[in-house]
Amino acid sequence: MDWNFGVWGWKGFLAMHGQVSENTKPDPLLSTSLSEAEKRAIEEFSRERAKVLGGARFADTSAPWKALLTRISAWVNADVAALKAVQVPAENVREAAFTDPKNKRWIEYLRGLSLWCVPVAGQPPKDADVAPVFTVDEEGSKEAHVFLYYQGSWRFLFNTGNYGIWQTEGRDTVKNKLEYLRGKPAMPGN
Repeated sequence: MDWNFGVWGWKGFLAMHGQVSENTKPDPLLSTSLSEAEKRAIEEFSRERAKVLGGARFADTSAPWKALLTRISAWVNADVAALKAVQVPAENVREAAFTDPKNKRWIEYLRGLSLWCVPVAGQPPKDADVAPVFTVDEEGSKEAHVFLYYQGSWRFLFNTGNYGIWQTEGRDTVKNKLEYLRGKPAMPGN
């Protein structure tokens, strides 16, 4: 594939070449072998995803990969409550979004996601912890879906094609969404 600066920019270029961008090295997890815990999480995700695609609902925000599956289930099954559990701000979630023709492609994209790498926490998370879930879609495109832990559950922050250096993306988004969750005015455009 030819390099497309307009799509991937310098961060993507640097990540492709294993270079440091904004003092952030590519996520070291991506260069290690999968642990047994990661393999189990990926297998469980695949099993539960098949159930979701068959019409079952999934709602569990206790781990980042489970929050992603909750988000997929919410969109696939038009489940407002499940989407509100992972979306920030939750009050912007409307039932009409599920039937909006503009979101049909988004829902199909979510239906086709699989995990290829997932961090499994060794310690309980703390408020404001951030963690990625690495996905691949049916066309082979890889992304990081990034989640924020707050008051007992993981919430969706953003997704990025710059999966290797996801830490450089969305710094303002993390700050704004945390402030929003804590009841402070924020969220312009996030």
